[in-house]
Amino acid sequence: MEKLTRRLKWTAVSAAGVLLALGGLATRVPPMAGSGPATGALQGAQDTLAVAELIRRSGNALVADETVKGLSIGFLDLDGERVVADFGVSEGGSAYRIASVSKIFLAMAVMQLVEEGRLRLDAPLSAILPSFTVRSRYPESEPITIRHLLTHTSGLSRDRIAGMQSYCPLDDRHLLSYLAGHYQALPAGYRHSYSNPGFELLGYAVEEASDRPFTDYVRERILEPLDLGSTTYVDQAPTALPRAGTFAPSHDDPVEEMPIRYTAAGGLTSSVPDLLRVLEMLLSGGRYGGRAVLDSASVAAMWSWQNREVALDTDVRLGLAWFLEDLPPPFEGRIVSHGGGSLYSNAMVMLVPEHGLGVVVLAGTAGSYPAVAGLARKVLLHALETKTGQQVEESTVSWPHPVPWSAAESARVHGRFVTATSVLDIDGEGAEPVVRTGGTTLPLRLFEDGSFTYADAFRLHIDSIGDEAILFMTNPAGTMPIGHGLTEYGPVPGAWASAQGEYHLTGTCPEGETVFYERIQVAVRDGYLRVVLHPGHQPRTLLGVPPMAYVLIPVDDQAATMAGFGRYPGETVYRRTTGAGTEEILFAGLRFVRESGVKPAPGPP
Repeated sequence: MEKLTRRLKWTAVSAAGVLLALGGLATRVPPMAGSGPATGALQGAQDTLAVAELIRRSGNALVADETVKGLSIGFLDLDGERVVADFGVSEGGSAYRIASVSKIFLAMAVMQLVEEGRLRLDAPLSAILPSFTVRSRYPESEPITIRHLLTHTSGLSRDRIAGMQSYCPLDDRHLLSYLAGHYQALPAGYRHSYSNPGFELLGYAVEEASDRPFTDYVRERILEPLDLGSTTYVDQAPTALPRAGTFAPSHDDPVEEMPIRYTAAGGLTSSVPDLLRVLEMLLSGGRYGGRAVLDSASVAAMWSWQNREVALDTDVRLGLAWFLEDLPPPFEGRIVSHGGGSLYSNAMVMLVPEHGLGVVVLAGTAGSYPAVAGLARKVLLHALETKTGQQVEESTVSWPHPVPWSAAESARVHGRFVTATSVLDIDGEGAEPVVRTGGTTLPLRLFEDGSFTYADAFRLHIDSIGDEAILFMTNPAGTMPIGHGLTEYGPVPGAWASAQGEYHLTGTCPEGETVFYERIQVAVRDGYLRVVLHPGHQPRTLLGVPPMAYVLIPVDDQAATMAGFGRYPGETVYRRTTGAGTEEILFAGLRFVRESGVKPAPGPP
């Protein structure tokens, strides 16, 4: 079958041969080249129309309820048709910021250089970046490698928030000087912990290995060979398509989104047709237009399970930059995906390699990521059902049977555990174990598999990983570590006790910067040191992000680490007093200053 892309402007449905002219004139665009072996195409125009109709209904519904203002969706079957649909954007399509979907381009660049012997996945990063260093409290930690960075298991911090989205440019290779003065959050290889700085360092590694600027390398080796005319880095030349407007929910006027300063980790703008071309190349074993952009072994490595031996990554499967999961029954195979989100733009690319299917969803509206990711999955699974004639089986979550507590089981769960936001004291010395947290005492129920709970929404269990007792939580979304055993705590050092109070952000870009956290509070509650992060006005109002209180474990008078396995596991919060007597709290590159006369906030943070 001739490969066609159908650009669809939606008003009503009518079939005109295979052109899928839905409510208007469908435009035939140049066919994409270089497909791989067939796995059984969608059966002609009617099956493609079924997928297109789902896209039409879903896109219209999201626009109608103002979940999104501008939306573009693309679908491909490697053996058949492509569908491209736009909702509320310029006729002919638009380019969007794709944020962390940029990481798949970075991974392709790394793998090209691995193929050429100029990078090695398991070599220490310092071998290619001699100036890279980071402070560490983990003498047993292995050196950080390129594979660690690509799988988010480097233990580096989640973000350097300061200047991340700003009108002020950051210094060249700013992360090298920043990381040299800051601590590794976790040991390398310990667990998956998403790190944007880790991927930005990979961009530096590409520059060193290729001896050219990172953006030039990606343009010459990936964008131009794939003819991606609508894909460019945010601060560079305009794209072939107009950039989509970005919107706040329930507001009709577009807003300007500030530049993202993590170029390699999140700085690309792209379009649905361009991203479909990338997915086609990957599904075709790295080939496009009769030439190899990547070796098929590199594609296979990117989509292979890399963190299988990481004990704490119970339900997180990682490729090289990509996220992996099993297809739901009765299907065999994988869903391979990567999402991205900035303050106003959201993106998702998702594939089923075994069946040659791919989906791209892009939106320019704050808070739309759940809808974008959900729609991509919905379209992909519907296409899989249509292509195979099989239906996704209904998933059921069944809990094990409850059993009485025994003395041995009570003793096994007895202990204190700290999560990112709370401390759980499990008392197993009575007739019936209880948990005490936040001034509340709750009974615990035991199940036949050894898990236990004090709520209906989840179950807990304790495992020993090395010499640590780890608290895991299981809910319908899966199993994940949430906390670790706490044998000693306190008293809170006097320097930290005297630091209690409210601190306000200072030192931001004078031309404008997205304020992710505008103030923080430091407090001691129930004998534990805590920090409360208060989102800035934009994230709070656009995304509904509430203040979050985190438990801190003091290291000394100047440093404390974030407990548990939340958004910032193991990251360091610093306190200092300047020569002028100003009291400051430092976190993720941000600087907060206590104003004179500000007292500790009343009540629990």
